[in-house]
Amino acid sequence: MVKKKMSGKLDYLSFLVERQAVKFSYQPLLFATAAQIIGWEVFLINPYEAGYIDLKFLFDILKENNLVVKIDKIVVKKISEILNENKSIFENKKLFVNISPVSLMSDDFVTFVTGILSVNPMITKNIIFEISLRTCENLSVNDLHRAIRVLKKQGFEFSVEDINSLKFFLDFISVSKPTYVKIGREVYRDIAMDSIKSKYLHSFLEFCDECRIKVIATMIEKMEEFLRLLEIGIEYLQGYFIMPPGMELKTSVSNDIKELLIEIIEDQRKHYFLSSSSIHIGTLCIKVPSVGPHILCEEALEILEKNPKLHGLVVTKDGKVEGLVKRDRFLLNLSTMYGFAMYSKRPITLLMDTNPIIVEYNTSLYDVIKELSAREGEDIHDYIIITKNGMYEGVVTIKDLLRKSTQIEISFAKHLNPLTNLPGNLLIEKQINSAIESGKNFCIFYIDIDNFKPFNDYYGFEKGDKVILHLASILKEIRAHWQEKVFIGHIGGDDFIMIVYDEKEAEIIAKKIVEVFDSTIQYFYHQSDLARGYIEAKNRKGEIEKFGLMSLSVACVKVVPEKFSNIEEISNRLSEVKKLCKQKNTSCYVIWEGGP
Repeated sequence: MVKKKMSGKLDYLSFLVERQAVKFSYQPLLFATAAQIIGWEVFLINPYEAGYIDLKFLFDILKENNLVVKIDKIVVKKISEILNENKSIFENKKLFVNISPVSLMSDDFVTFVTGILSVNPMITKNIIFEISLRTCENLSVNDLHRAIRVLKKQGFEFSVEDINSLKFFLDFISVSKPTYVKIGREVYRDIAMDSIKSKYLHSFLEFCDECRIKVIATMIEKMEEFLRLLEIGIEYLQGYFIMPPGMELKTSVSNDIKELLIEIIEDQRKHYFLSSSSIHIGTLCIKVPSVGPHILCEEALEILEKNPKLHGLVVTKDGKVEGLVKRDRFLLNLSTMYGFAMYSKRPITLLMDTNPIIVEYNTSLYDVIKELSAREGEDIHDYIIITKNGMYEGVVTIKDLLRKSTQIEISFAKHLNPLTNLPGNLLIEKQINSAIESGKNFCIFYIDIDNFKPFNDYYGFEKGDKVILHLASILKEIRAHWQEKVFIGHIGGDDFIMIVYDEKEAEIIAKKIVEVFDSTIQYFYHQSDLARGYIEAKNRKGEIEKFGLMSLSVACVKVVPEKFSNIEEISNRLSEVKKLCKQKNTSCYVIWEGGP
């Protein structure tokens, strides 16, 4: 039966080489943090059998029949054609293409790819060459590294998978430095019940993070696997649970997956975001024995010498905090010429700090950090004393507090746009849902820059980013002025969302945004382009066209809860209003207040 299946696939592969006609199936890769599809893994479709062909599992038979390089060339050529025909779909998206190491080491293949690059140089931004390490172990690794270096110099990125040997993997990535590494179910299966496997995976993720390698978990079939992988910090995910391979290039995840991700982000905000309702200092509290106020300094010294990890001693009386003996200062006082003789037989209260930081168990981290920043002379190892209802409970070191604070900020920052540090898509969606659920009227703005793409192509990405940052700063000024009445989010590129919770302020804000943008945007142009009133750049068809100076479109919808029940309905109305804005050739705002 196996031979028959292999024979069928070989027949098809031989036919494929002869006719050079291939069809692909695509499985999306999800970037969970933004709930966005970042690309697709490409599979060959076999019309004679159900399913698709994963070439890495046919490596031996392909090699035996001298089909490896031929098929890889056909695949890359077809992928290049697809990319060229669908530029709008593949903008900022990746295609993960399995390529045999035998092909990569072939001068014929490398020359072939170089020839395609001369016709379509942009494919390096979209193609990720994926290598199965299982097929590399019996090859000349030095030759493979040389081939990879050649293609990386041309701009290609690489992904590796099938990590059978940890040593081989470490040796491989230390030289070739892939952008991505894929792990399958054999790595993460049952990690919730297997502590050794869990520790290994955490160490592996930390190692990849240090090496700036992005980890993709594949073959995800169950919700519990999906949730566990997110919990341990894997952000790139692929598998049937998210979406099976298909002929169509799906550009967004299902609503079920999106809602699940939003729920997870909300949980993170509840537990980690620094706010009055977030994590409290008590969760970091550790139990450290206290001492009474009458204990002698020599007795305190003995305790500290026996417990080198103690950073101090909390002094209590009847369960209430009297003060704190700070280890370093205490030892310094005793180490002076007459220090030990002067203090050893005297009570500890003479050398304790009578004004340590004392906070209640339920105090938020934010409030503790505020109090800490208002004080001077605190050492990173000093204790913050925790009380419950005024009674001593335990301590937290300042170092642990700052470490946790940093972890929180990083966790929340994952959901911010990396360029503008404004909330990204998931947080935007959550904010809109909250506004709808409040039952109150509000206004939602869709703000984008007209003629931004030609400006970006003409002046370059660096200057384009400066324009985006400039618009973001205008919107941040609006928020600073109107404060809690306004929420700003950055969808991506030159597209922004603003929610105005006081509908009376909507037109004033819209007018202000347009006025400030129009009065400042000219500073991003050369004088000659300003004088001409246009720039010349390629349009989407690749033809040179004249484009006017950048302007701003502000589409606004006044949302009345009984008229809109979900985000999709609001989005559809915003799209209609946006079209009205685009009919004008200057900056403008259009506010939809109801009606057909």
